[in-house]
Amino acid sequence: MAHLRVEVDHQELFDGEVEDWNPTPNMPELDHGAGFANLPSDVREALTLAMAKTLEKITGYRVRVYIK
Repeated sequence: MAHLRVEVDHQELFDGEVEDWNPTPNMPELDHGAGFANLPSDVREALTLAMAKTLEKITGYRVRVYIK
């Protein structure tokens, strides 16, 4: 059992005991990149196009992608 207290903007949302609660696992720390260069070319192309489309939506500017 764990005691959990949730406060947002100085307002208490919850303060009590919680059963069957597991803390979230720690994220591993990578000492290298995501390995983008090791992916198959089709996957790299799809990820690149998806990233370009996301940048267009966020910024409102057209993004051109040149695939070699």
